[in-house]
Formats: sequence, C-alpha cells, structure tokens
Amino acid sequence: MLDPHEEVVDDSADCALPLRMIVEWAYCPRLFHYMHVEGVMVANEHVWRGRYDHAHTDTPGTAKVRRSVAKITASEEGSDARAELPAAWLETRAVDLGASDLGVIAKLDSVLLDAEGTAIPAELKSGSAPDGDSEYTRLAAGAWDADALHVTIQAMALERAGYAVPRAEIYYRASRTRVVVTLTAELRAEALRVIAEAREAQHAKERPPPLSDSPKCRGCSLVEVCLPDESRLLREGVAADDGMDESFDSELAAGRLAGGRRLVASAMETRTVTVSTAGASVRKEGEALLLAPPPDVHGGPREKPTRVAMDSIDALVIVGSANVSTPAIMACLERGISVSFHQANGRLLGSVGSGLANNVALRVAQHTWAADPSRALLLAREFVRGKIKNQRVLLRRHGVLGDAAADEWESLTRGIDKAGDGDVLRGIEGRAARLYFEGYARLLRERGGEAFTMDGRNRRPPRDPVNALLSFGYAILARECAEVLRRVGFDPMRGFLHGMGWGRPSLGLDLMEELRVLIVDSTVLRVVAEKRVTAEDFHRELQAVTLKPHARRSFLQALDQRREEEITHPVFGYKVSYRRAIELQARVLARVLEGEAERYIALTTR
Repeated sequence: MLDPHEEVVDDSADCALPLRMIVEWAYCPRLFHYMHVEGVMVANEHVWRGRYDHAHTDTPGTAKVRRSVAKITASEEGSDARAELPAAWLETRAVDLGASDLGVIAKLDSVLLDAEGTAIPAELKSGSAPDGDSEYTRLAAGAWDADALHVTIQAMALERAGYAVPRAEIYYRASRTRVVVTLTAELRAEALRVIAEAREAQHAKERPPPLSDSPKCRGCSLVEVCLPDESRLLREGVAADDGMDESFDSELAAGRLAGGRRLVASAMETRTVTVSTAGASVRKEGEALLLAPPPDVHGGPREKPTRVAMDSIDALVIVGSANVSTPAIMACLERGISVSFHQANGRLLGSVGSGLANNVALRVAQHTWAADPSRALLLAREFVRGKIKNQRVLLRRHGVLGDAAADEWESLTRGIDKAGDGDVLRGIEGRAARLYFEGYARLLRERGGEAFTMDGRNRRPPRDPVNALLSFGYAILARECAEVLRRVGFDPMRGFLHGMGWGRPSLGLDLMEELRVLIVDSTVLRVVAEKRVTAEDFHRELQAVTLKPHARRSFLQALDQRREEEITHPVFGYKVSYRRAIELQARVLARVLEGEAERYIALTTR
C-alpha cells in the first residue's frame, strides 16, 4: 500500500520532470517557458484560491471513504461507473510518486485504494468543469485536456508502481462536478507525447508565441507578463505613425486586440511604500510591515503605527534618516520586494534586492544591442522622440507654444531620424530641453510667482525651488524605472541613449526620458499651482536649495497620485495607470530586443 509519509527515491530524479511542469506545457507552451525556463512566477487570486482549496489534500494522511456514485459523470457514454466503483476504499492524500521509465515525479492529491491492489488517482481542481461544446475537451468528455493528461500520467505512474488502475477521477470544486476519465490507448499515447515535448521544451532558447484569442489567457497569473494579445499585435507590426501621429485613433488601436478584449488591469494591485519622516521606523510584524512615526519631541503620546500587508507592496523606499530593521529587509527580500535608500534630496544611494531576474537571454540581447552603435541608435531615437513630443504637448496644452517655437520643435523632431550617432542625437535633445524649459519657466512663474522663477535646468546642487522639485522627482522616478526594468529581466546599468557610468542606472534613465514630463514635470506644475508647496517650504544653504520634510511628504503624495492616474496607451489603445504603463513600456522594450516586435514606441500623450 502507498505510504504518503515515505520519501520516494528515484535514481533518475536529476532528469525527471515534475508532473506539474508537463501539465503546464500541455496547457500553454508559453506559460511553461516563462515559468520553467525563465523562472517567472506570479500569483494571482486564482493561484491563491487553488492553494487554499488544496490545503487539506496537501496534508499527508489516510482515511476510510464511502460515497455515493450518483454525481459521477463517465467520460464515455454507456460506461457503467457504478459497477466499477468499490463500496468502500481508503483514500491516501498527498502521495509522492516517481516513475523512472516515464521520467516523471509527481505529487498526487489523493489515491483511492481497495484491498485488491486497485488504485484510482483523484485530482482536485479549483475551477469549473468545461462546457460540453468546448474545443479544449477533445481527450476526455467532461474534462479539460490538460487535466485529463494530468490524471492519465498519474495513472501510468501508479501502474508502474504495481497497481491496477481502471480509471482516474477529477473533481471540479467550483462546479461541484466529478468526472471519470477512461484511460484509453489514445489518451496514454498523447500523455507520452506531451512528456517528450515538455522534456525537450525545458531547454528551448526561444519563447513560444502567445496563444491566439484563447480563453485560457483570462485568469492566467502570467497574463501581465506574457501580454498575449499585445505581443501578437507587436509581432504583426505597428504602423509608423501609431502612438506618435496627432490623429492616432486609440479606439481603433484597442479594437485590434483579440476581439477587443482587455486582459491587463489598468492599475497595479501592489503599491510602493515611501517613508520619509526623520526618525520614523519600519519593522516586521507577522506578514506585515509596521510603519511607526517618530516619538513626539514635546513628550506627547506617540501616534499609532500604520500596518501594511507585505502582499500589497512591490517596493519600500526609505528617504532621509528613517530606519528599517534587518528582519523587515529580510522579509522584503523573501517576497521579492526591493528596498531602496535615498538621501533627503532624493538622490538614490542604493537598493537591496534579490538580484537580477532569471532571464539571462534578455540581458544577452540587451548587451548585444548596446554594443552595436546602429541598433542602440534606433532605440535611443525613440526615447528622445517620445520625450520631445511630450515636452511639446505640455507647452501647447498650456498655451505657451507660439508659432515660431512650433516651427523649431518641428525641425527638432525631423532631425531625430537624421541624427547619425548618439552625440548628434543628444545635441538635439539638449536644444529641445533648453526650448522646453523656457516655456516651462513661464508656466511656473504664472502659477507660483517670482519665488518659482527658474533660470534653466540646474542640478548638483539645484539652485532654485523648481529645480529642487524636479531633481527630487527625477530621482524617485529613476529608481522606479530601474526597479521595473530589473523585474522584467534587464540589467538597468546598461543603456542605449545614456552611456555607462559608475553607479548610474543608464537604462533606467533611458526609459525615464519619455516619462519625465508626464509624471514629474506635470506634478511640479500641479503642486505649485495648488499651493501644496510654497516658497517657505525650502531650505537655502549657500547655492543649494532642498525641500523641507513636510513639503517633501506633500510632493511624494502628489507623485503617488499622479502615478495612479490613467492614460490611453499610444499603441494598445486602452486605459492604464502611469505605474502600469511603465511596466508595459519595459516589456515592449523587451519584446523588441527578443525579436517579438519590430520597433519600440514611446509612451506619449496628445
């Protein structure tokens, strides 16, 4: 009899595949590649619900079982399921099993056993059974194809362990349906074929193409990484004026996605937690971070700490002299949450993370492109093109773009494609920046008065309140871009527009170019116009100007609000928050380097 407590020793364990990998290959080859070649794991509500539903079956144990057979649905019409079922049997849960000749190791939810050496694998699925007319039930009536293969391979492994296996069972919890799977010769042959394909696929260097208009994509935990419809659209090619032309039709763009469906949520479920109060502390408490304010300097009662669940956090940002405990940092690392440390002026000192993502092939492609001046220039042009367009749109939207200036902007835009190298391109970017900040300075004076006069862009140190705000905001945005790029699989230190420099996240700065105006510059205009930051909110020491703590908090709150605002994506045509858009842009850039898209299109507005 099977013992769920006994460890299975398999001489071929070094080359055997876990059964779940094989099932994932049968379900979606692209999902398999992401999870088991690139090492990308994402949990969503469906994954968490499945884990909850399996809490009992994942606990080893054996119990006597009796049950009615009235609810069992046979996989072949006319089969007598009632006659084949014993009146009573033992159910053994969480069974580890290996089959060396199959090259499979598996953990079975449960196995039903009788005294005659008969075994019936029974698998629990959290979802619903398929409809009768589904195209994904060709292997066994009433069961999804991947599920039918799952229990078939379990049955074949049990047979190799010496048991007689007349059939297998699947229970779909959501629809409360039990399905009996008959182990036909065709089903067994398909299982062997899938095992062989999955074994070969684990060494594949190219990612399989996405499924086309498949219902499997809905609810998939990796849909925001895979981007099936978006990747298909990029692979087919995007017209040269998409996302840049003023007459671009976003509704038409959204309709080009499969059936106009929307798989990617507009907003992110997680958030960035920023702690900037001097003397504040962050510590771990259970599965949450506890954010405690500093003691009252006048001896008054201490404010109540704020509790934030770690499952809702994607990054922890420490600004200035706030404190974070070692257990809190370790807990963040265990969950893939980056922890970054900034000076009070926003300058990034460093980040603590779990390292680069597993996608080595993407980084190889990144360094190959960066080392090729012609290919690096192609991407650098798009970063600059997006930045210049967003600068021009902001000035035009606020009525400070005259006819003469508009002609000069048009000339600069035409010069982007004529730039023969990075130096010429950076010269165009510099001329556009000077033109832009002339108009931007007028807007700030109109909204904030003489206190917010700026004499061009200056930094290290910023010498006026506007540049202090811009420098602080750019530092926060650069960290976010670098972290998103690292999460996608890039090396943030190697860029295409910005050259390599010690400690400089060059690719993060590349990606940030198109976002500066959209996120930081717009926020600076808002906080000045709304008097959320005033002339008295700055420290002035020699030439340097920095934000006071309360003004820094106000500005950080305004930045957070801006990042959660929505924009129409210039290529895909649907609404996304700026935070979601940053990740989308990083993944589109990855598609270009990996050969899944023809060109990169910057994030722009009209």
